[in-house]
Amino acid sequence: MKTVPDLSNLLKIRKKLRNKKIVHCHGVFDLLHLGHIKYFEKAKNLGDFLIVSLTDDKFIDKSPNRPIFTSKQRAEAVSALECVDCVFINRDKTAINLINSLKPDFYCKGADYKNFKNDLTNQISNERKAVLLNKGKFKIISQEMFSSSKILNSQFNDFSENIKKNIDQIKKKFVNISGLIHELEKIKNKKVLIVGEAIIDEYTYCEAIGKSGKEPVLNFRELLSEKYLGGALAIANHLSSFCKEIHIISFLGKDLKYLEKKN
Repeated sequence: MKTVPDLSNLLKIRKKLRNKKIVHCHGVFDLLHLGHIKYFEKAKNLGDFLIVSLTDDKFIDKSPNRPIFTSKQRAEAVSALECVDCVFINRDKTAINLINSLKPDFYCKGADYKNFKNDLTNQISNERKAVLLNKGKFKIISQEMFSSSKILNSQFNDFSENIKKNIDQIKKKFVNISGLIHELEKIKNKKVLIVGEAIIDEYTYCEAIGKSGKEPVLNFRELLSEKYLGGALAIANHLSSFCKEIHIISFLGKDLKYLEKKN
């Protein structure tokens, strides 16, 4: 089995290979495609032993339904590739601690990470610093561009036509993510006033337990109930990610049970 269960075992393998050139690749690799395969093959050609580390499920925030495949499933898929010698599921948010422990001779990223300005997390730059501090080499692997996110978003998203239209308009207006971020930065210090209805959306999930004895009516058992902010409250919640100060004018009615009581 190529997948290594924990860091201590991985470091034992690294110690045995101290006279070999170690190549390290790190990423999500949610939907394994031709771009990943070529990327791994070219990375392997730089050294003797290729270690691929995967971002753990809990640290992936690409979209609400990601990752499509669990850490274990992604590890199994990558392990099946002949060019990959070892797979490790990274339990940290970033690969920096792993880089410091492994001290790879080469740390590789795909061509889509060539421009650090497009990296919202700024982790690629920090990873590069960690590699250089450990006397390794940071390499960008050039190959035909593919994207798991683009494939999944174009083929399997459940957005409405209206949302898709809005997304396309944003893409046309902003060539890269830095342009969009620049626009959002302009409203960061704005004071926003929202006027509208305050709504609490409640979803009740049930399980069918059978039909009523005499009437053609299904009986259900309540499993759980969830409440979400709706109306003007939902808008305020979204805008709070971009603006520091949000004010709401709304009518709550006589029933104030959803308001938090302060001592």
